[in-house]
Amino acid sequence: MKGSVAAVLALVAMASAVMAQTQCLCSRVENRECELVAPVGPDTCEVRDIPCGECACDPSGDLLCLFETALVWEFTDPPFCAQTQEITIATCPEDPPTPVPTPTPTPAESREFVCGTDQRVEWVPPLVCTIEASDFPADAVIQGASMTIVEIANGTALFRNQKATPADGTYQALIFQDIASAPAAGLFGDWPDVDTGENQIMLEPFMDEEIFINLGPIPFPIPVSGNFSSIAQSLLIDAGANIDLTLTADSLFITSNDFTGSRLVSAFAKVDVTITVFYTV
Repeated sequence: MKGSVAAVLALVAMASAVMAQTQCLCSRVENRECELVAPVGPDTCEVRDIPCGECACDPSGDLLCLFETALVWEFTDPPFCAQTQEITIATCPEDPPTPVPTPTPTPAESREFVCGTDQRVEWVPPLVCTIEASDFPADAVIQGASMTIVEIANGTALFRNQKATPADGTYQALIFQDIASAPAAGLFGDWPDVDTGENQIMLEPFMDEEIFINLGPIPFPIPVSGNFSSIAQSLLIDAGANIDLTLTADSLFITSNDFTGSRLVSAFAKVDVTITVFYTV
């Protein structure tokens, strides 16, 4: 079943000792809290307390985590802000945790495939990311893969109250997301939907209000199928055939209110996708 991400996910901004291109020493702490500078208008931000992920890059940590970097918002002259701060987002290792002295060996070679888009939802056309067979040597033996999607979503909603009395209600915006692989289906798992959660809003008599919705950056580590290596071996190496991943996104706006009118004016989703395929020769 697909999960959903409510509002914003925990983001970690610690410098770390780099073990590999995408690994760092890290520590696991439950129930951490973080402060996030979040946009509330085109150029203004506010500070929000949010739950953080359990793992954070830590030079003195006893675990080994994968990490991604992303740009987030920071104050330039409060309340004005800009998306200029680079942070590190760590992903906890699978249970049981892997101690640093004995990390799981990684394959000797890898190929990285990067793609992305920034467009209005529904995505037309969808984003297609290709794993190119020609990037691998003829004697390569596929060992596995990883896939990470870093997403920023934003939108605008308009609410109108043309009555002589106050109006109140709720709204919720969602982006439904999916990944399909071809020519073999099911090579990667679910890409969770983005969900603002239910939000309250009240309008005074004869009042219109425009709401700006901003979510992310949100890192999504995408599960890889257990039979990826064997299928990718037969396609990429044996048959010399590419693997295409098609990413789709569509939106839904839910309101419960006594407003004169309400609608989602626009919704946009920007994603940066990184697919790494590991192999030996």
